[in-house]
Amino acid sequence: MDLVPRPHTVVAGDCCSSLAFDSGFASHAKIHDDPANAALKADRPNPNVLGVGDVVTIPDPTPGEHQAATDAAHRYQLRRPRVRLRLVLHDEAGNALADKPYTLVVDGGEPIEGTSAADGLIEQRVPTTARRATLTLRMQEGDDIEGWELPIELGSLPHESSVEGAKARLMNLGFDCGGESATLDDPTKAAIRGFRSKHGLPDSDALDDHVRNRLRTEHEGA
Repeated sequence: MDLVPRPHTVVAGDCCSSLAFDSGFASHAKIHDDPANAALKADRPNPNVLGVGDVVTIPDPTPGEHQAATDAAHRYQLRRPRVRLRLVLHDEAGNALADKPYTLVVDGGEPIEGTSAADGLIEQRVPTTARRATLTLRMQEGDDIEGWELPIELGSLPHESSVEGAKARLMNLGFDCGGESATLDDPTKAAIRGFRSKHGLPDSDALDDHVRNRLRTEHEGA
């Protein structure tokens, strides 16, 4: 039976990496770079942030072939796609939380130990299927040192084109929107003005493409 590309309507938690995993591809590029998704890629340059309701074309899988001797045992290793979890930590004054030991647990798995970088960056590779993580941050090495335990929801961030997505990114970047509702209210408008001022954008409280594009760059680096 001939296989044909199939459309997939994005639901919450979907990204090109998770769709690649579900479709048996080793990388998100098989989907994100497919010519059938060129228009989508132009609107969604970050393959790991799609909008609910987006339609993604899942291409045909390309069977691989490998010659091997008969009457012998052969072992094959399947590459599973992984994504980067990137967190940048700052205090209330905007100073980077540098050189802080942390423990990251993803979906109840084995603890991952590390130390934040000079700019407060924490970066780890996680499975595309990961949905929850817990970050325990200590202010210095040692047991029983005061710190924070931060729950993290993975794959739940709406696209920046939505009001909810824009507000979530503003709050993650330290701009208080007064809540996570879908309302473009006065606290959110004040946050937008503060974000515009910090990044040299024209003074306004409008949530326009300039703000959305800069939010994507500052928040996801893409």
